[in-house]
Amino acid sequence: MKKYNSFYCRVKNVKFLGLLLFLNIIFITHNYSQDVVSKNGMVASAHPLASNAGLQILEEGGNAIDAMVATAFALGVVEPSASGIGGGGFLTIKLSTESNGVTIDFREKAPYRATPKIYYSEGKSFKEMVRSGGMSIGVPGTVAGLTLALKKYGTMNLEQVLKPAIKYAQNGFEVSEKFSNMIVEAYDVISENDATSKIYLSDGLPFMEGAIIKNPDFAKTLIKLGSKGADCFYKGEIAKAIASEMKDENGIITIKDLSNYKA
Repeated sequence: MKKYNSFYCRVKNVKFLGLLLFLNIIFITHNYSQDVVSKNGMVASAHPLASNAGLQILEEGGNAIDAMVATAFALGVVEPSASGIGGGGFLTIKLSTESNGVTIDFREKAPYRATPKIYYSEGKSFKEMVRSGGMSIGVPGTVAGLTLALKKYGTMNLEQVLKPAIKYAQNGFEVSEKFSNMIVEAYDVISENDATSKIYLSDGLPFMEGAIIKNPDFAKTLIKLGSKGADCFYKGEIAKAIASEMKDENGIITIKDLSNYKA
């Protein structure tokens, strides 16, 4: 499910105005509406735990970029249906100290082997190929885009801003009614993949509201990402694992596609 959401940010002399694929994040330091007032900053996202992640970073002294990155990674854990490190997006940053803004493009890119001949060959359904499975996936850009923003405009390192997301993945989070309904709606797709089913199904059935979902393997991935950086995702052991899984799922993303990706 792909959707574009706008967001505005102004914290500690840092302003944002842009579009971010899969994310819906708002930071404000003044009375953005008549109903909400904050003296020191505010974080709003599609999930309260993700918002808390950004708030935690602000309270620890991070700036708006740090908080945004933390919120984005946390959304990948608690709202995986619309966010995650397997996706991509755009980020436009406007610093209050500069007259011009900058846009970071980290949309997914088609693998080198992706050609019309592959997707429209006789005997294959294009709609089914792009709906799920290895052939439906583009080279992910979220990790590259968020780490680039953090490096150029943040004040914290990747390991610091990943802590909330790692905590949610390790300890688990409570399933909301909305999240449970999403699992039900995507049941057919989820049940086709053993690894996904292991996380989001309980005894073959969708988790109900109030249940706790944990994702320890994703926590391990985020820990590696925090300690080794984006190169681990695009050139190191995570990249190798992605390429291996793509091969097993008849996908066409290779190590070369990942290593050549740039935000």
